[in-house]
Amino acid sequence: MEYRLIGNRIKTARQEKHLTQEKFAECLGVSVSFISQVESGGKKFNLERITEVCRILDKPIGYFIDGSNESIDDPKIADIVELLSTMNLKKLRLIRDIVRVVAFSDEV
Repeated sequence: MEYRLIGNRIKTARQEKHLTQEKFAECLGVSVSFISQVESGGKKFNLERITEVCRILDKPIGYFIDGSNESIDDPKIADIVELLSTMNLKKLRLIRDIVRVVAFSDEV
């Protein structure tokens, strides 16, 4: 994943909403330094934070990942994203590992 590109999209969306790094950092409960590092590709958000970024900047997650501006229309996928946004890091890692096994399995 190209984190510099994702960071640039976050910066662009932040600027479109006329938010300073300071105000954006305040909305997310992080430091201005962290926002600066994210926007330059040096740091990345976890799933919970990226969900908040999407809400604050009014963009679908696809905008940050691949540049698409389409929202999730499938209610099942939206439900999954909502559930994931409530989970802690340990659970998210477990789910990621399970999804990888299923995705690369020829059996399923």
